[in-house]
Amino acid sequence: PKGAPRQLTSEKRKFNGFCWSPSGDALIASARRDGSMRGLWRIPLAAPTQMERMPEAGMRAAYPVVAPKNGRVLYSISLDDLNLYLVE
Repeated sequence: PKGAPRQLTSEKRKFNGFCWSPSGDALIASARRDGSMRGLWRIPLAAPTQMERMPEAGMRAAYPVVAPKNGRVLYSISLDDLNLYLVE
C-alpha cells in the first residue's frame, strides 16, 4: 500500500460484502440505498459518490465475489436464502 487510506463512502449504512470489480477500477458492494431493497452497487474508485446499481443482480443481493479469470459475479440473496446466484 502507498499513501494514507482514503474514505470511499459516507453512506453510514452497513455493507453486506464487497469485492473488486473485474477491471479493478471499482468495487462491487451490497448495500441498501435511497430506501430501496438491498442490491449490488458498483463504486468507481475515481468517483465513489457516483455509485451505480447493478440491476442484473436483482434485489437483496449480498456478499459478492468476482471470478479472477472471467469476471463473473457470484452472490447470495439476503441473509435467509442459502442459495448462490451467478451473473455472467
